[in-house]
Amino acid sequence: AALLHREVAAMNLGNFIVRPRRRSVEKYAIPESWTILTPEALSELSHEVAGLPTELDPEGEEAKRFDLLALSLQLAMLRLEPGFARLRDQVKELAGLLEEKSAIPMVRDQMALIQDVQTDAWW
Repeated sequence: AALLHREVAAMNLGNFIVRPRRRSVEKYAIPESWTILTPEALSELSHEVAGLPTELDPEGEEAKRFDLLALSLQLAMLRLEPGFARLRDQVKELAGLLEEKSAIPMVRDQMALIQDVQTDAWW
């Protein structure tokens, strides 16, 4: 419910698509509206709010940068470009930073790979 609330709260009330549903959007932009969702509330969310455009960034900038780094690395490897070593070192550095975040479950689950990526043997 927290993610859905953030999506609704990030809707631009000035958007011409959102504007006709303004009352419903304003209602569900308030966190307390999500405490108890009655069947009527679920219906209203489904019919009035779901599918409206939101300005919530679907992916953080850091994730997009990593995706670009991974793509650039793959292309450099395929094209045998000299920039491959620099990109590889960036990935190794990021893996080292991730290794320090072992308290995060998603990181801990991938720890073996994170450690392997930092070795020359992996590359």
